[in-house]
Amino acid sequence: MKLDEDGFPEELAISKLSAIVGLIKQAREEAYDRQDQDWGDDSQVLGMRAYKRAVFLLQGASSNGQIENLKVCEPQGRLTLVVDEVALRFWRNGDYDDVPEERRLVFSQFALQMSLFDPVDQVDRWAIIYHTDADGLLLEAALAGYCSVSGSVIRHKNIPIEDSYSLTLAAVLDQLPEEESVDKAKISARPKVVDAKKIKNE
Repeated sequence: MKLDEDGFPEELAISKLSAIVGLIKQAREEAYDRQDQDWGDDSQVLGMRAYKRAVFLLQGASSNGQIENLKVCEPQGRLTLVVDEVALRFWRNGDYDDVPEERRLVFSQFALQMSLFDPVDQVDRWAIIYHTDADGLLLEAALAGYCSVSGSVIRHKNIPIEDSYSLTLAAVLDQLPEEESVDKAKISARPKVVDAKKIKNE
C-alpha cells in the first residue's frame, strides 16, 4: 500500500469515500423516517435498521458499478468494505480514540494483507467514522487510520459528504442510451401559398 505525503492511502479516491458516506447518510435518514415510538422503536432499533439499510445500499452500489472497485465482505458478520484494495470498517462514534478494539478488527484475509509487512508505528487499519446528531442523523465523517499494536489513532481527515440521491441519479443517467443522430429528410414540406384575391372571389 502506497501512502501519499499526508500518510493516507494513494489508492483511496476521496470521491469514493464521499459516495460511501453519502449512502450511509441516506440509510440513517430512511431509518429515521421509519421510526415509530408507538411500536417501541428506540435508538437501538434505529441503529440496527440503519446498519442493515446501509449494507443493502452498499451492496447495490458494488454490484451495479455505482461505486467502482467496491467490495462488501462479510455482510452477515464483521462487515468490511474493500475500496481499491484498501480494507475499511465503518461505525458511528464520538471520540476517535474511544473505539473498542473489536470494532477495529477487519475481515481476516484483508487484515493479514494490510499488516503483514507494516512497521508497528504505522497505520495498518483504516475506518470511516461518522458522527450523528441527537436524532441519529449523520452530521460528519472522517477517514481514520489506526495502529493495531498501540491501538491509537495516528491520523484522520474529514470526508466531504456527497448527496447519495444525486449519485444515484448520475448512475441512472450514465446508463441511458446515447443520443442517435437522425438523417435530415430529403423531401422538405413547403407551405402552399394561396392567392388571397382568389379566396375572396370564391
